[in-house]
Amino acid sequence: METTDEDDDVRLVRASASLLSDLEHSLPKILWKKPKTGAIHGAVHSCVRPIDLAYIINLIEPFQGEPQLLDARLKYIVPPIVEAYLEYLRRPTANASAEHDDTLTALSSILYHLCKVRGAEVIVGFFNNEPRYLGTILSSLESVARAGKIEAADWRTAYVLLLWLSHMLLAPFDLSSFSTDVSEPVGVEGLALPSALPATAIRVVRLGLQYLSASTKAQDAAASMLARLVARPDMQKLGLADFLVSYAIGLVNPETIPQGPIYDQLGPLRFLAAVSSSADLSHLVPSVYRACEVLCHEGSTNPLSSNAIGKRMVVKIFRNTAMLSLRVPDHASELRSFAESTSILEDVIDHLLTSLGDRDTPVRYAAAKAMSLIISALPPDMGHDIIQAVIESFREGMSRDRTLTDFQTVNALKWHGLTLALSHALFKRSASTEQLPEILEVLVAALNFEQRAATGSSIGTNVRDAANFGIWSLSRRYTTSELLAVNSENLSFVQGVDEATSVIQAMATQLILAACSDPAGNVRRGSSAALQELIGRHPNQVFEGISLVQVVDYQAVGLRRRGLVEVAANAAKLDHSYWKSLVNDMMGWRGLGSADVTSREAAADSLAGLASMSTDSYMHVASMLEERLKTTETTQSELLHGLMLSMARMLEIMLKTTEPRLSMSEHIHRRFWDAVTGNQAATADFTPRNLKSELHPALAQLAAAVCQCEIDCISKNPTDEPRVPDQLTLYVDRLLIRQEPAILLVIPPLVRPLLELLRIAKTPLGSLGARTLNKQVPVDGAKATLGGAGRAIALGALTSRYGAGLDGEAAALAVSALCMLITAKAVDWRVIAARALELTLQDLDEDLADAPESVVSELVTAIHVGLNDYTVDERGDIGSLVRLQGLDCASHFLLLWRRIPTEQVRSHSDASQIHWNFEAQLLQADVLRLSLEKLDRVRGKAALCRRDHLTDMSPLHTAELPHDIQYISSALAPLCHPNTPTWTVRPLIEGTISIAGGSAETLLQLSRHELVKLLSDADPNYLHAFFSTYLAILRDLIPGSCPSTTLTTSPHLTLPALHLLAYLLSTSLPSHLVAHQPPYPWRTLLSTIQHLHHKSSDIPRLLVCTEIYLHLAAIPVIRGEVLKKLLSMLKTNPFPRVRVAVAEVLWVIGSGEGSVKGMGDVDWTGKGPDGKGRREEILGELGKWVDNIDPK
Repeated sequence: METTDEDDDVRLVRASASLLSDLEHSLPKILWKKPKTGAIHGAVHSCVRPIDLAYIINLIEPFQGEPQLLDARLKYIVPPIVEAYLEYLRRPTANASAEHDDTLTALSSILYHLCKVRGAEVIVGFFNNEPRYLGTILSSLESVARAGKIEAADWRTAYVLLLWLSHMLLAPFDLSSFSTDVSEPVGVEGLALPSALPATAIRVVRLGLQYLSASTKAQDAAASMLARLVARPDMQKLGLADFLVSYAIGLVNPETIPQGPIYDQLGPLRFLAAVSSSADLSHLVPSVYRACEVLCHEGSTNPLSSNAIGKRMVVKIFRNTAMLSLRVPDHASELRSFAESTSILEDVIDHLLTSLGDRDTPVRYAAAKAMSLIISALPPDMGHDIIQAVIESFREGMSRDRTLTDFQTVNALKWHGLTLALSHALFKRSASTEQLPEILEVLVAALNFEQRAATGSSIGTNVRDAANFGIWSLSRRYTTSELLAVNSENLSFVQGVDEATSVIQAMATQLILAACSDPAGNVRRGSSAALQELIGRHPNQVFEGISLVQVVDYQAVGLRRRGLVEVAANAAKLDHSYWKSLVNDMMGWRGLGSADVTSREAAADSLAGLASMSTDSYMHVASMLEERLKTTETTQSELLHGLMLSMARMLEIMLKTTEPRLSMSEHIHRRFWDAVTGNQAATADFTPRNLKSELHPALAQLAAAVCQCEIDCISKNPTDEPRVPDQLTLYVDRLLIRQEPAILLVIPPLVRPLLELLRIAKTPLGSLGARTLNKQVPVDGAKATLGGAGRAIALGALTSRYGAGLDGEAAALAVSALCMLITAKAVDWRVIAARALELTLQDLDEDLADAPESVVSELVTAIHVGLNDYTVDERGDIGSLVRLQGLDCASHFLLLWRRIPTEQVRSHSDASQIHWNFEAQLLQADVLRLSLEKLDRVRGKAALCRRDHLTDMSPLHTAELPHDIQYISSALAPLCHPNTPTWTVRPLIEGTISIAGGSAETLLQLSRHELVKLLSDADPNYLHAFFSTYLAILRDLIPGSCPSTTLTTSPHLTLPALHLLAYLLSTSLPSHLVAHQPPYPWRTLLSTIQHLHHKSSDIPRLLVCTEIYLHLAAIPVIRGEVLKKLLSMLKTNPFPRVRVAVAEVLWVIGSGEGSVKGMGDVDWTGKGPDGKGRREEILGELGKWVDNIDPK
């Protein structure tokens, strides 16, 4: 899904310079130690921190999509790594610790990622190939190989060393000259080698064979290294290739079915594929070909016959064999006789044609490339025949009476392979100009290829991508005169383009369509690149070619919506033929018939934009939509959705226009709705497919636009008879009983104009009547499911329409029904109620000031209830959904309240002004509290609301999800500000309890730190006021107390409030309160804490209260009472865990007292074998100690 307005590769290009600079700057830090003298760098590091290695790799990985951006700086990046690598190998350091990676592994990982991003061939070119390092590399690889047998050595190290060793085998010296300094090697088990083979060669062979069965990239490097070894002149003289090829063939085609892993055969097959490409080893090619021919038999049981990599290797071997047989060297008598005595060329071509339809993509790619190479090596007449066979294969699976663009019965994989083969042949200019008409026909057909899977997803992206390559190759390799000479009379894509004077212009038009509207981003960009090549190679052949290249830019078409809306509109302005082709294309599978909803919405916007370019174009598009809808079946949900959306967008444009001819447009909205009713779309069922395609929301948008257009027509021509669209009221009745989110979104904009139209037409309101909805909504809200949620949404949208400014009995009853719904048992219904109340407020402006006070009071109370919904079930804090929706309602109300003119407020009585201020302050207090909510989503939305509507108390740093220290600090600051209204202190403290008493650990510590810092630096009076308000909140949390607000009755605050109190008492803040005048009511606080855990079975609450007692014991005026309470809990509390905690608290409080010394010998859980006597004895001593404490 496209979620950004900027493409990743655009950001990469812009950031590449910074990334490369960081890479060059960071590499020396992990390669070298700091120099002790004036040297450029110090010794190589012995180990690398994993975090530093990950940082380097993360700087390389982004270039995966644009590897060429690395080229300019590779000469500064790779050589230092190679230098450090060699130094480490020559002077190995101590082993790395378990927390760090050794330097060899780290450098190998960096080089591997560079090879992965840029390609091994490019990176290996920077490796040092001095022969003096051959022994070092070889010995290091042997060490890694030995470690791999014992423990899991990093395979990247082996891969890099194998690549390096393969690179060094290019040295033009005999390997025998390197064997003097090495220890005597052992032979290779199971393989007979030439007796005169140098020791170095034996070591290389042994290592290569060991990694030939690896399951990693090391296998590729090992196969390449062995192939390069046997191709050396000195090794050819010794006949090493014969031994290794015979050995590999035995592994590929064993006498019995292999039982080991498939890699034991893939490695030797890779080696054979590399050998088959060497002309110097052509005498071995026949035996290699015969071995692979066995794998292609239908009855083969060899695992390689069904393995994608194995089949690709076989195709590569067949290709190399065919190419060598066509270009037989003079000395290759064995290969010449083999080619003359067999039909190798015909067999290979037949196998390649079959492989073009293979199920595995790598096999098709290999077969297509092999086919093009063979065609280019054949005489022109034979190549012509093969290309013709490829062209004719496109019609396989089609009936004779169907066109080439009917893709329903064809094999998509086969089309992909055939298109690739044709494209590669065009790239090598192997096709004759006589075949260009047929080639163009199939390429354009492939560019429009599309099939739908059973699940509805689109198939054929790879076919269209290959077609882009074919058109690009055609544009690049063939001259303008050759393309203009093509007879276009029978080409279907040329006949469909007006004013297309040439095939080049027709191809450009097809590329424009694909670049603007294809579902796949790589296809759109491929079409853009092909269009640029076509226009650049054939100047003055395409209408507005230069401007077209600038509009259909490679980067511009990266996002599909941008391509459909912006690029298509700009291209259509260049020439009418482009406009017409784009409009026709938008009607097809790439536009309104797209597989996903987002693309169909973009296509509808694009089509409406194209239609709005002129009155004639508008009428033309409208007629096309009308006719297309009449011929569309009701089962084509996706296309119907696109057509409905397009019609709705067209009508919306007509409502906004000021052009008389277009605004009237001969009642086009009625024609649209007649087409809908004729198609029976308004009676379509709410099937899963229709709901998934969002057909009904689109139809509702169209219905809303039709009603608005009808109202507009009546207002401009009062003599015109108003007409309520047929079947619309019945359709609305069906919508109102639905609960899908997409349908609920479109109900308000539909029912509002429909209600107005029904009143104009003096038609009964039916299900939209106030009495009907007021009666049914409470009934629906009592259910556990959301069936009928549409009625509640409709009631909210129409409440203000029943009476101006919520005045009148109907509006009052509607508000009452929705306010009752906010207390429904099901939380989903409470969310719906909050949404409905928001819709009610959306229609109010200055009318709010004239609304009855009772209605406003009821409305505000309902919003307040929603903002204090803390329902928790097995899903978690689901009440947060109600709070989030309630914040939207509060934001709308406060916005309307602020917009009320001052003189209008002053015209009311003093009591009314006080009432208005009270209602606003009630919601503002909730917003302040929620701006310090522990949940990020709720806190973020409340912070934005606080910024917009409480400007005097808005935090300086407000973000979408505020959680940093600046926001917390500024949000808490009003607690100690002299201008802070008194009514805001309590909600701020309640919010503080939420964020600093029960949030996530990081946010908890951050908010607590800022709170203590604020209170410590503030005036003692603010500290006293804070703890006094905190005490009032705690008292309201006592079960059975008389709550002052709805919030404080909720038990969700009890445990966070106790936790925060325990933390605050553990700081230095209580010491400031002890000396304050008037004195703080410590005994009231102690009594409150006792009431909060009285007869409680909540162990966490009991434990935190015990911790509070620990800190309260430090207050001299209540020390005795605290100890008495703790002693009572130790005696009577039934929970062992709590008794142990109380004993620990008494031990800490009485440290140094003789009475508590024996407490450590008692098992306070009550399970000890010492019995009851010892505990009673200790409790008696504790009682005497507590009784003797001075109460003063």
